[in-house]
Amino acid sequence: MKKLMITVLMTVLAVGALKAQKANDLNKEAWRLMEMATTSDDYILKNVFTEISRSAQAKWKGDYEMTIYHINEESKAFLKVVSFPKNDEQREILLRSMVKWGCTLDEEGIGVKGADWRMVLYTYEKQNAAYLVIKRGNG
Repeated sequence: MKKLMITVLMTVLAVGALKAQKANDLNKEAWRLMEMATTSDDYILKNVFTEISRSAQAKWKGDYEMTIYHINEESKAFLKVVSFPKNDEQREILLRSMVKWGCTLDEEGIGVKGADWRMVLYTYEKQNAAYLVIKRGNG
């Protein structure tokens, strides 16, 4: 737990430093997710922003503009994915989409890491649209 709190704090500080460098570059979804990560008791929400930030920094190294862009896009996609109303079939579609795009359990076995949330969103939307067409046809 101490390690998690240190990671969240380091991420917040890193994002703060990036924000200071280029003011107002984080979008509202990234700010919302970062706030949720620091205030929520939900383990997944606490970790997903850190994971997105870590992934962006690793992918873009010293390219801060692309790091911010990556954080913004992934945050927006993640919040959209978790907002979908889902029945059992749609939850299954979401889980398959997450697995397809690299989502794995973290070391503790209860959080998620490694997902490309933009592609999870894209895949879910396409698969769900096809599911709804089929469901209407059988309906």
